[in-house]
Amino acid sequence: MNTTSFIKGPAVKAACIAILAGTATFVLARRGGLLRILRRKSDCKPKDKSCSAKSGIATVSSSPNDAAAVPLRDDLQPTKAADEAADATSSSGGELAGLAAAAGCEHAVQCLGYRLPTDDDERAELLLSCAEGGSVENLLNALAKEHFDRIDNAPERRRTGKNKDKYEMLPYPGNTLMDEADLKGMLRAMALFIKHLNARGYMHFDLKPANLLYDIAPDGSKVFRVCDFNLAVKTDSNGRVARAQGGTRGFWAWETYCQLEGLEVKHPITRAADVASMGLVLADAAGLHCLGGGTQAYLEYLRDLPRRTPPALKELIEWMVAEDPAARPTPDQILAHRWLTE
Repeated sequence: MNTTSFIKGPAVKAACIAILAGTATFVLARRGGLLRILRRKSDCKPKDKSCSAKSGIATVSSSPNDAAAVPLRDDLQPTKAADEAADATSSSGGELAGLAAAAGCEHAVQCLGYRLPTDDDERAELLLSCAEGGSVENLLNALAKEHFDRIDNAPERRRTGKNKDKYEMLPYPGNTLMDEADLKGMLRAMALFIKHLNARGYMHFDLKPANLLYDIAPDGSKVFRVCDFNLAVKTDSNGRVARAQGGTRGFWAWETYCQLEGLEVKHPITRAADVASMGLVLADAAGLHCLGGGTQAYLEYLRDLPRRTPPALKELIEWMVAEDPAARPTPDQILAHRWLTE
């Protein structure tokens, strides 16, 4: 079982330096999110410098009441640069390699230090930045529950005959489940993150609502960050990988789905697989999250997007999840799309 220790410091940078140097334990103050030391079982061998710390990152958020004292430590290695951190990982990818590739990206969780296991029974330890708001998955669950509860608790329920030919009843009153401004902020964050990762030759391979964290900015807007680099993989010079790394079934690109389900594979696995996953995350947050079949049914062409989806958003999602990877937009094309710019 994963165990997580939370700390708070007068500033993220000061806390990192102190903890990595083993000089102090901080409590009570926050800037930019809590820090956490994540201890978990890994497949690393003792003293193995090719360790990729392959196990899932917990995406639960923390609260002030969760803060716990962190023992003094002098064995966590600071990750000063992406290249330095990547030297401690395998050349093909994995947790630390993916975190190293994401270093410096404001739309990704950051690795602030790590320790490789020295014994077969030890866990790898990572010091990671943490978003206090929680995961997008939890946010969507809460939104869906709120709307369904409102319907269930309505004082009077009767059929009016309006929209009787429609095949679905949407529980949310607006055009989308998640607020459209939040949807746009989430997509911008994902697109900029993928652009950053691709520039360093990597794919994430597991974009989904549970791997998106958020904080609340002073102006009330949500700030999104991608986490969990367990399946991150380095592509070849053409941006391809020979084998899909896995991921979450409802958020696979079509070519990933075909390969992992044993169907006929018509297209190679490329960086565009992350674009398709982005599109499915967007579709989920737009409304599929609370409808039968969800993104899995949408991926398999068994249902369409909710009928109230704004036309420009529907156009963008369908472009992003195109069956042919070559037909999907690049991150720059996503950022320039009219749904984001108008």
